Amino acid sequence: MSNSGLEIDSPDSFGTGGELVSVIIPVFNRLELLPRTLRSVLTQTYTNLEIIIVDDGSSQNVKDELDKMDDDRIHYIRHEINKGVAAAWNTGIKAASGRYITFLGSDDEWFESKVEKQILALRNRGKEYGVTYCLSEIYSDIESRVLERRAFDLEGNVLHQLLSGCVIGLNSLMLSREDALKVGEFDERLRMHSDWDFLIRLSSRYRFSCVMEVLNRDHWHEFDQITKSFRMSPEYDMIIYERNRALFEADGKARAVFFSNLAFYEGLRGKKKEAFKSIARSLLANPFTSDPYIKLVLLVTNKLEAPRIA
Repeated sequence: MSNSGLEIDSPDSFGTGGELVSVIIPVFNRLELLPRTLRSVLTQTYTNLEIIIVDDGSSQNVKDELDKMDDDRIHYIRHEINKGVAAAWNTGIKAASGRYITFLGSDDEWFESKVEKQILALRNRGKEYGVTYCLSEIYSDIESRVLERRAFDLEGNVLHQLLSGCVIGLNSLMLSREDALKVGEFDERLRMHSDWDFLIRLSSRYRFSCVMEVLNRDHWHEFDQITKSFRMSPEYDMIIYERNRALFEADGKARAVFFSNLAFYEGLRGKKKEAFKSIARSLLANPFTSDPYIKLVLLVTNKLEAPRIA
């Protein structure tokens, strides 16, 4: 894949010059992993950064770990009680002073040119493209190997794809702080998938550009990760649906995918009655797709299994 959409600016656009970028990193314990994450930000080729650490009520001493880094670009904010990652992202956006903002999980990392290449994408694609993202990979710390490279790389209007599923990770995103504020806060009712809701609302307003390189690495490890809690999603997904109902109602194919996937997770939780209803809603939205029929068979035969990454 090429980067034909990018044009290289002059060298003095980088280093300490250029617009300030705010990097928002929510933290809740897992201090064993935080140094790796911070090093990946502190060693970026684009250095005009402020790094906003939002400690979401950790029982571990996050501040002491940050002091070891001895970098005045790091700013520490603490929630006295755990409010959830959506609240931490909201706190970070409110505290940010950069023209652009970007997000990173406290257990994940970037490759060193991530910020630089995304700044170029935002500059060179114009105001119509208000959001840029890069390609990502999932890496197993336990097996010491890449499990998956995310192949989604569409540009322009990606609303249909995001209504159908969260195909872009928040770690790969960059946008202006002004645009983030216009779209509205992360929904703090959502203990998971608040990033998906945010991305849907972004894609309903802005065109997306893509830096066609893997510049973000999401880690799977032995510590607790909410992304592994597949059975938690149905109630949160319905909040997302109701919040964005008009968008789903206008796209029958995406609505069909949504309810087919919802039926799958309801089935995993043993809620067969709700799962059958979701399959029916999927088929009403689009009867000419095979996925809900496959889910129906798996549900009836009790062969639903949680997804696995190879």
